[in-house]
Amino acid sequence: MGLISDLPCLLSGCLLLSTLGEGAVANKTSTRSRCPPDYVYISGWCYVAFGDLLSWSEAYLECARLTEGASLATIRNEQDQQILGHLLASTTARKQAWIGLRRSNGYRWVWVDGSRFRLQPFDLLPWSAGYDCAVLDTSGDSPTWVAESCSNKNSFICQMPT
Repeated sequence: MGLISDLPCLLSGCLLLSTLGEGAVANKTSTRSRCPPDYVYISGWCYVAFGDLLSWSEAYLECARLTEGASLATIRNEQDQQILGHLLASTTARKQAWIGLRRSNGYRWVWVDGSRFRLQPFDLLPWSAGYDCAVLDTSGDSPTWVAESCSNKNSFICQMPT
């Protein structure tokens, strides 16, 4: 790899992303073959944040168009939540992004990839009635989840298998 071929990665913050935490690896390293450029690798998944403002359903469809098995992001643990919060802050000017968590039948929260929703170890803000979709909110000291109306327009984070 020459300096010129590394320039886009340097300009887009790949080096910054490689310091986000253990398990988060930017494409500048050996995971380049696993994830497309501008994606971050975390535990078998490639993640990317989009600054486009879409409703939850529109964001869901955009993620699904990336590749087979792609979806809005599932946050599996607190470390992933921190890394994805940094990804959002470093690649978009947005403070909130849709994630793959949605209320089903008006009361039960489910992840779009079928993963089990667990309240622990996350520190959640109160959920509001009628707000059936979740965003990752980075406006505070650390990322958290907030329920919003699914028709609101937000940026979004997608995941795809490696």
